[in-house]
Amino acid sequence: MNKKQRTTIIIGIVLIVLTGLCAPWSVVDVYTGMLNGHCYAPIFACEGAWSRSTAKLDTAQLYAEWVFIALVIGGFMLLNTDRRE
Repeated sequence: MNKKQRTTIIIGIVLIVLTGLCAPWSVVDVYTGMLNGHCYAPIFACEGAWSRSTAKLDTAQLYAEWVFIALVIGGFMLLNTDRRE
């Protein structure tokens, strides 16, 4: 593994950790049960941040983000391979 690949892996790990710490949330109205929208907020501070709404971690979107990051990082890993003939 060369230096570019190590850097790419470190960047990928940092991105996955950051998306996990500042995760996507679905905001639902407490009284009507209707979806009010989506937001990004820190994982440790979002629950109960709204008075009339409740937030639920949007795990499907979080997993989709992680898969996308892994695919992009994998592509960069392939681009950074040593080409020896």
